[in-house]
Amino acid sequence: MSVNVNHSVSDQFYHKMPCMIAKVEGKGNGIKTVIVNMIDTAKAINWPPRYPTKYFGGIHCYTVNGSHEANKVQDMLDGFIKKFVLCPECASPETDMHVKPKQQTIGNSYKACGYQGMLDTHHKLCTFILKSPPENSDSGKGKK
Repeated sequence: MSVNVNHSVSDQFYHKMPCMIAKVEGKGNGIKTVIVNMIDTAKAINWPPRYPTKYFGGIHCYTVNGSHEANKVQDMLDGFIKKFVLCPECASPETDMHVKPKQQTIGNSYKACGYQGMLDTHHKLCTFILKSPPENSDSGKGKK
């Protein structure tokens, strides 16, 4: 099953993403939640999967400490999408992220309306993105 990337849009032809699938593993202090379909979900919003996972408080391999139901993980993803993915002008999720670690900046450009803006690099996720930029960043690694 899939849902609209922006839950406030009810258009059946709007951008879709898969519903979150969460699987709780372990017991006691070792309990964790694996987000089974994080890769597919991240592809739908055009972001590397490690960033939404980190936003959730994740540790590695799309795993979050603690026991979380799928609807809670979906709510956390919605918060991530509102803060980092949706265009502030037109609410489109068609984002291209531009990370420049040397300049300590993260920008987004939006295909639907052409808006370009900068993310608040004081957010702890932005600190993580600057330290672990995507391969297509200006970091000198990968392609530009």
